Amino acid sequence: MELLFVHAKSNINVNFDNVNLDGKIGIVTTIQYADSIKRLCKGNYIFCGQILGCNFNNAFKKNKIIDKYLYVGTGRFHAIGLALKTEKDVYILNPISNEFYKLNKREIENYKIKKKSALLKFFGSEKIGLLVTLKLGQYTPRKYAELKEKINNTESIKILYPGKKFYIFVFNTLRKEELANFKDIECWINMACPRIADDYDIANFEDIVKLPVAAKL
Repeated sequence: MELLFVHAKSNINVNFDNVNLDGKIGIVTTIQYADSIKRLCKGNYIFCGQILGCNFNNAFKKNKIIDKYLYVGTGRFHAIGLALKTEKDVYILNPISNEFYKLNKREIENYKIKKKSALLKFFGSEKIGLLVTLKLGQYTPRKYAELKEKINNTESIKILYPGKKFYIFVFNTLRKEELANFKDIECWINMACPRIADDYDIANFEDIVKLPVAAKL
């Protein structure tokens, strides 16, 4: 089956009338507002492109010259990820309500605490489930090659933690209630989109494999 990606555009008239920020401001948004936002950016308002829930590379490319970021979109999901990636203040402009506000740093700290808790759970567990996705968007159409590569990546974590037992679970759509069926698994490790861990209170694969030895003792 052929997969088609359609560029959706919002017809909302976005403006920066309520935005009052100094310094060089990195403007980021989601795909539906990208075209209109780009036209608004001039002077110290620097368009950094589209961001996704788990990919902030566009924004990070200009991080050295940016003083703070403005996320144009709804909700806090993308904004929190942006703050974690760039470690700079993030402001939010809701294009629907035109509400403008600063992302509360407490939300970011709570996220970090949650992440640390997931890592501690991993260290205290013996039987670990590795979640490998087949979902399009998190997994390219080169299915066999990508799956094989992901399976091979699981070997690195087995080498790092020889005292633990790892089991691979391949899925398309992840449902939390289905994980509950595997009662022997003490801890789950996410190898799909990193932001999945936000909803499932599990650790991310990349966070575990990059930890220094001292942090694992």
